[in-house]
Amino acid sequence: MSVERAVETTIRYARKFGCSLSGEEIAERLISKRQYRHKEVTDAAAKMGVSKKNSNKIWQGKVGKGKWLANYIEKKIPLVVFMGLTGSVATKHPKQEDDVDFLIVTRRNSLWLCRLWLKFILVKEHIPHRRYGQKEAGNDFCFN
Repeated sequence: MSVERAVETTIRYARKFGCSLSGEEIAERLISKRQYRHKEVTDAAAKMGVSKKNSNKIWQGKVGKGKWLANYIEKKIPLVVFMGLTGSVATKHPKQEDDVDFLIVTRRNSLWLCRLWLKFILVKEHIPHRRYGQKEAGNDFCFN
C-alpha cells in the first residue's frame, strides 16, 4: 500500500467516528502494514489539504483545564502517583458538551483515602465534577 493510500484509509476510518485528523495525528495513527517515515506521512497528508497540527480550540481549552486541575491535585494530595487524561480529550477530538475524563493512580493501599480527599477538595473548592448517577456535562471533571 502506498503512503497516499494509507493516509486516505486513515482519514476515512477517522471520519466514521466524526473525527477530522491533522497530519500529525495521521502519522501517529496510520493504518498500514508497512511503516513509513513521519515526514512521508505528513507530506502526503499536506498534499491532500490536511493541516499539519490540531487546531481544535475545544480540545486546547479542555487540555488546559486538565493541566490546571492536575497541578492543583498534585500540590494538595501527595498520595497521587499518576494522573492522565482519557476519553475524547485524550483522542484530541472532544465536543463542547464532553466532560474531561481523568485517570488517577494512587499509592498502594490508599485508593479510598485519596478518593475521600479528592471529593473533599472538589466540593470545598466548587470544582465542577461529575457526581454519581449524574449525566455527563460539558467541562465537568470525571474521575476514573
